[in-house]
Amino acid sequence: MRLFAKAVVLTVLSGLFALLLMGYTTDAARAATRLTSIATDTYMSEKVPDFSRFVGFWYAHGADMAVNADGQAHFGARTYTWCGPGVKQPCDSSQGGILDGYTENIQFSRVDGNVAYGTISAGNVRPVGSEATLTLLPGNQVRFSAGIGMGTQLCGPQAVVGACGA
Repeated sequence: MRLFAKAVVLTVLSGLFALLLMGYTTDAARAATRLTSIATDTYMSEKVPDFSRFVGFWYAHGADMAVNADGQAHFGARTYTWCGPGVKQPCDSSQGGILDGYTENIQFSRVDGNVAYGTISAGNVRPVGSEATLTLLPGNQVRFSAGIGMGTQLCGPQAVVGACGA
């Protein structure tokens, strides 16, 4: 009986495939194709903001940030508090080198003038979803702010030596 059922299923599927090859389609198949086309066109027409002026590696004494062309970024900074028994997180640690205690992953989503706007996507200081900005400054510098104080000033490779700390 099982062999007979498999043969029936294969016969039906073969027949449907033959109909499709000959050009017969159902209204549902045509609608699905049309919706897929519309969804693809909508997705492809969304313009990714131009983050090119922000892309690269930015640094300061005890802090750094890497920004990608798609707006993803990672910020790391020293807390200058060593991890140990009874020490509250975040704290710095040493494993073959100093590991920053303060880390944030950011997804920038738009640019307005000299400011990229985004949100924290992961980290250990600010809650996920918190607003973040990266502002271009004169002298190949930026200021990263995630709602804590005035922000962190970082330098690019063309900045004057010593402009962002030791």
